[in-house]
Amino acid sequence: MTWRVDRFTEWLLTPKCYNIDVNDNQCCTNLNVIVYQSPKNVSIILNHNGPLTEHTEYILQCSRTNAAGSEDIKQCHKGTSKEDNGAQFWCKAKLELGAEGPEPPLVVKPTELNVTVHFEPKEDDGVEFWCGAKLCLAVKSGNLTATVHCKPEDYNCPDKPVLTPSTLVVKYGDPASATCVACQQACLPLNETIIFMEASVGNIAKDGTTMTWRVDRLTEWDLTPKCFYTDMDNHQCCTHLPVIVYQPPKSVSISLNHTGPLTEHTEYTLQCFVLNVAPARNLVVTFYRGQTQLGQKTSNDTSKEPVNESFVLSFSASPEDNGAQFWCEAKLELGPEGPRPPVKVKSTELNVIVHFEHKEILEAVFFSFVNLTAGQMLECGQNTLQCSVLNVAPAENLTVTFYKGQTQLGHMKSSFNTKEPVNDTFTLSYNTRIEDDGVEFWCEAKLELGSNHPQPALAVKSENLTATVHCKPEEILEAVFFGFVNLTAGQMLECGQNTLQCSVLNVALAENLTVTFYKGQTQLGHMKSSFNTKEPVNDTFTLSYNTRIEDDGVEFWCGAKLELGSNHPQPALAVKSENLTATVHCKPEGLETTSKPTSDAPSVTIYRFVLCLTLLVSAFV
Repeated sequence: MTWRVDRFTEWLLTPKCYNIDVNDNQCCTNLNVIVYQSPKNVSIILNHNGPLTEHTEYILQCSRTNAAGSEDIKQCHKGTSKEDNGAQFWCKAKLELGAEGPEPPLVVKPTELNVTVHFEPKEDDGVEFWCGAKLCLAVKSGNLTATVHCKPEDYNCPDKPVLTPSTLVVKYGDPASATCVACQQACLPLNETIIFMEASVGNIAKDGTTMTWRVDRLTEWDLTPKCFYTDMDNHQCCTHLPVIVYQPPKSVSISLNHTGPLTEHTEYTLQCFVLNVAPARNLVVTFYRGQTQLGQKTSNDTSKEPVNESFVLSFSASPEDNGAQFWCEAKLELGPEGPRPPVKVKSTELNVIVHFEHKEILEAVFFSFVNLTAGQMLECGQNTLQCSVLNVAPAENLTVTFYKGQTQLGHMKSSFNTKEPVNDTFTLSYNTRIEDDGVEFWCEAKLELGSNHPQPALAVKSENLTATVHCKPEEILEAVFFGFVNLTAGQMLECGQNTLQCSVLNVALAENLTVTFYKGQTQLGHMKSSFNTKEPVNDTFTLSYNTRIEDDGVEFWCGAKLELGSNHPQPALAVKSENLTATVHCKPEGLETTSKPTSDAPSVTIYRFVLCLTLLVSAFV
């Protein structure tokens, strides 16, 4: 893995590289990062103006200023000697960053400080010293900046100066201005009173009792402009202008006192680091999880100059934290005179993974028909059943079964391979028929955890959903076949009782079906179907028939007809079977019960005929 950053603006960070093996053991290495910044400038000053005196102790002060304007001051005490006269004093700031730092090390050096030392010359011993004074008229002294000292009672006068704005909030480096109206009456007449406005920076313009203070670029962190007057009785009245100089945070970052996944019910600490912000006393830091506020922190630092601040918040890891994004926001609340909206800087998000205790959960199960709203009817044909399982863990052990009444329609396992709570949805295609009208459909979810877990397995059943099915009526009459029952191809019918059979395939609406049996063009009988359904079915009809030798060579057949009434297409849908020609065999029967030789049969028959004829003639005679 390679980590790169185009522009480094974080002061405090510790990149980590780690791996987690198959046994969930974690191995980590931290990268130590030193972020440096060269001093903006380095200066040296002495706690004394003018020549130094031999054998007197003075203080050298070396000041390092960073890019934000804050200072780091080091002092050195030194006693003077003759050798210091005319010498140049200086200091240097060096960043020693170790073997990985820049070479040569970063060094910033100020300009030199020239020193003059007055020492006691021995040749002056016994010499007389004197001075003279001379009055030089019309010579102007140098300017002297006055510092106004206002006593507490000076702020309680009835006609006090009024400043606009009453509080000045300005961003570091921006222009600023304020106006003071010194009084209404108490500071008049102007030629007998003193009116003044004091500020350590900027320019002041006076117009009667009104003074205006302006600064093009405010770069002082701590200043308190004052507006005052002294009346004819030498009473002083003051008003000061509160000034808040602010600087938005340079950056805001969030970190966690842990690497890798968190553990449920374990306490962790979030740290929000705010870099280079002023004034810290107006800083409010808010911690968030997603859009949920977790808590707020404020600073106790009273410094007016930029500082780095760190805030912490402890929390106990829970399943809700898994996959959440933690972040923090730094806001400067500068009051009604401050910028609107308030200055806010947000950190990047910190993604958190929580490993929580594995336990079986099966919260709820819901059954439905896909794309079917409440009150709608199912159409006959292909539909989709759906079973929704909420908040289930471990989902890898989840099995869902679909039911129609008490009949299983199918079951399936979850595709999730996790032990953490999830929502899962299962679907099953089902061919709906009119017979499903009024039938209850439902599903059941079960966690099959094996013999090492509590028995019986955790199972939750959905509520039953009663199907309302609508099928469009459609008359179908596919084919009709005629045959003799128990007669194979090539066999002959025996005289006597036989069974005719008419088979109707794929017929709907069967409740309107009538079948008629025929011998030639003669109807032998007709009958109606016993099915009371609108769905396609196969139906078979039989008719008993006494076969005779005269039926040999006669064609038998049957016809099927759907009689749907006058509201349906006419003529009625009818299908005829193919004709089947009967081959009949009848066993011959004798006229006497006593067997006679075959050669005697004709003579017996003739004798009987002659006898009958003789008796008939005699009767007529």
